[in-house]
Amino acid sequence: MSALHEFQTSFGAYLTGDAAIEDCAGLSSDTVENAAIYQNNVRHAHSGALASTYPALRNLIGEDCFDAIADQFCEASPPASSVLSEYGEEFPAYLANCPELSGFPFLPEVARLEWAMNVALHSPLSPVTQASDLARLAEAESTDISDLLEPTTSLQLFMSEQPVQDILIAALANDAERISTIEHAPQRLAIFRRNEGVVVEPLTAAEFTFLTAIVLGQSFGKAADQAIAQEPAIAIENIIGRLLTLGVFAALPLTSKGLPS
Repeated sequence: MSALHEFQTSFGAYLTGDAAIEDCAGLSSDTVENAAIYQNNVRHAHSGALASTYPALRNLIGEDCFDAIADQFCEASPPASSVLSEYGEEFPAYLANCPELSGFPFLPEVARLEWAMNVALHSPLSPVTQASDLARLAEAESTDISDLLEPTTSLQLFMSEQPVQDILIAALANDAERISTIEHAPQRLAIFRRNEGVVVEPLTAAEFTFLTAIVLGQSFGKAADQAIAQEPAIAIENIIGRLLTLGVFAALPLTSKGLPS
């Protein structure tokens, strides 16, 4: 290993808190004194990335509390990548183990939702399947409807025993009064990207069950059976219609006959 590469590696480890400044050979006394400034800037960038990803959580617990917990997390789990939009996936689990937040089980759940929204936001945007595509497909008896139900790359499915979407909306609006009146109820959500940003859409139990099965690669028939078992009175065509309207299925390349290739 060259001297330059060794220095770069050791100084990079120092900036993320994984090495002491004494491990960085070749630094002058003046540089050693200034190195803490660089380290502080790096930590500030990391905690700032968390603040950008988790704005509702920051509003809920307050800036000072958030910044203190974020600094602890950044020290314990520095980024593995220079792409800071990918940093913070483990933060909700970290929050769940914070003793000072143990009395507020909805906080890690709100963070989980914000991370899912972050993933959707930074996923590729792709065209979606339209109802007319299904109509054309129905004319081809040899084509399985499952071939058309490919989830979009941005789709994230989310389920919580906490009313996380309601809490998140109120937190982003800094509406403490509204938060105090939210009724406790589990929520099932579809999160996906649209041109204008990220959409968070509530789903029924049957819709969530059906879509989860499709995401897991199960056939249309199995997905439908599971949805009906969840809600026996449900009409599968209504589920398909709503999910198509939401735009959670990716468009597939069509042949000259107007059918998926």
